[in-house]
Amino acid sequence: MKTTLYFFLIAGPLLFSYPLQAQELKDTVPSAESKEVSIQGGELKEAVVIGQYSPNSREKSIHKIDIITRKQIDALGAQNLTDALQYQPNIRIQQDNILGAGLSIQGVGGENVKILIDGVPVIGRQNGQLDLSQILLTDVERIEIVEGPLSVQYGTNALAGAINIVRKKKPDAPVEGKINTYYESDGHYNVDASAGLRSGAHSLLLTGGRDFFQGWSPVDTSRNQLWKPKETYFGSWAYNFHQNDWDFAYRGDFFHELTLDRGIPAAPYGEYAFDDYYRTTRLSNLVQFSKNWNESVHSELLASYNIYKHIRNIYRKDLTTLQNVLTENSGDQDTTRFDAINVRARTYSAQSGPWNYEAGVDINVQKGAGDRIDAASRVIGDYAVFASSEWRPSDNLAVRPGLRYAYNTAYPAPLIPSLNVRWKWSDDYTLRASYAKGFRSPELKELYLLFEDVNHNIQGNPNLSAERSNNFNANLGYHKNYERAALKIDGGVYFNQIDNLITLAKDASKDQAGKPPFYEYVNINSVETYGFQASAEYTLQDITLSPGFIFNQKRNQFDQRDYLAPSSEIKLNFSYRWRNIGSFNLFYRYLSAQPDYAIDENKVVSPTSIAAYSLADVSYSKKFLKNKVSLTTGIKNIFDVKNIFAQGGGGVHTIDTGATSVGTGRNFFLKLTLGFASL
Repeated sequence: MKTTLYFFLIAGPLLFSYPLQAQELKDTVPSAESKEVSIQGGELKEAVVIGQYSPNSREKSIHKIDIITRKQIDALGAQNLTDALQYQPNIRIQQDNILGAGLSIQGVGGENVKILIDGVPVIGRQNGQLDLSQILLTDVERIEIVEGPLSVQYGTNALAGAINIVRKKKPDAPVEGKINTYYESDGHYNVDASAGLRSGAHSLLLTGGRDFFQGWSPVDTSRNQLWKPKETYFGSWAYNFHQNDWDFAYRGDFFHELTLDRGIPAAPYGEYAFDDYYRTTRLSNLVQFSKNWNESVHSELLASYNIYKHIRNIYRKDLTTLQNVLTENSGDQDTTRFDAINVRARTYSAQSGPWNYEAGVDINVQKGAGDRIDAASRVIGDYAVFASSEWRPSDNLAVRPGLRYAYNTAYPAPLIPSLNVRWKWSDDYTLRASYAKGFRSPELKELYLLFEDVNHNIQGNPNLSAERSNNFNANLGYHKNYERAALKIDGGVYFNQIDNLITLAKDASKDQAGKPPFYEYVNINSVETYGFQASAEYTLQDITLSPGFIFNQKRNQFDQRDYLAPSSEIKLNFSYRWRNIGSFNLFYRYLSAQPDYAIDENKVVSPTSIAAYSLADVSYSKKFLKNKVSLTTGIKNIFDVKNIFAQGGGGVHTIDTGATSVGTGRNFFLKLTLGFASL
């Protein structure tokens, strides 16, 4: 604790004092913040919704919210959430070439990050993480990110933060259509299309497409590839009805992905091999009602039913006749299914007076079934009520206390309080600070998973304890408009303390010859992460420069001993809009070496680490024919990073090569969009 205390005493004042040195000039140019939200006839054209009572500008939000806009998504050539978050500060991406991509925020793993699509939690975690590459961005308008707990609003899994993917809900014109094509030189070939109709109070939006990746390896092995081939089909349909003070919306989604892991031809003659087929299917249905009772009181109801199905089949492939035959070994074939029901109802006020409030209920029921689930079928229910009140004695000060109570069918859930403060003490400075408790009950897979194949040997633990946390965040923002420019500076500190953290641990005593290392979910004593971050954004006419720096310290405690794991990162984004020529973008990020410590079932601590590396992308965008045609092209992974050294980096897979995958090397990409809209 002494290290933590010294950090806040020293780093906090230094960080917060930096913006005070900025020189003031005349306010004549709108800042980047004011460009994001415009109000026409009282309607917000673009606003944040995550953690808010009602859609609001990011500047007025009680939380510090980062936004990845549609323009940034396109400039990155991002096809899925992994691509979009690759250059997001304080978020680290971890790649598993079979289970997919996961993340951590502020040094806390993705199992503690709530990922939502239009406010609905995403299900289907593998190895504790959601596969970010399965969250596609075809019809996404923006991505909202809050670092720090939102457990009062969203319950379990929101200890470290929340990410809300906001999709397009209505057509922009009475009749519109769009076709996107995407090519990447490592073997990606994607195409999707959308069509929209709007008439009176009714609107309809349809989207569908196919993503294909042929697989990739740094050395051509002709069959077994490091990055596995994938083929994805997806579609969505959205209907909206608006009349007077009522809104109704329905949305359905379909997603199917096939991942093929081709085996190495068997010795000595190579006439056959064993191939793994992984099929993932997602089906979702979402219904939303909203009602404005008067100018200040509003109600919303959200109900969703989601299905996640994961099938693994192993075939013996005859390489002479190309015939596939299912193997008959026990455990080779597996189907796992998760069903989730989410009902969220709330009433809130959004008036101009000093008091506003929010109160609601949140029901989440998840059922897991399959050969890898102990007892074949398990159900966990979480039934919660939550409330908060916002006191605004002036336009410059807002104080929001909140409280959540939940009944969890598997674990006793504590009362979860939170306190958020936003203080804008001048036109240029805004201080945000928050404290919140967090609670996370173990996932069904962490409790009951039995996952054993040629690559994995993972077992759940029904004796796990629930995670509990204390979280502090503080951020000081400085925004200033100058005669021909705008400057934005943000500095923040954070502290996360988690008890009973759930993690995978290797138990060497249960290893068996010829099988993968045995891993089991266990609780460790406690984990702390704390650090600071500083970023700036300087805009001069058509040029924008955005540097940033982050330091994070992770403190693991085992048997009354502390193990420290520091890391840092530097980011630099640059964009230049050359009128009549197009827009040029540069994205750069340096991630320092990431040390850590692992503990096995015998409480033996061993060091792990991932080497430092840098990523950089460049892109060029141009619109033609009155914005009906859009072209984006560029180079990804300029430094040609493929694998980096990882001590103890074998993870839950058998192949411990001393390396972990980062990317498929330097690649060229091209995206072409054709669209039309009626007047």
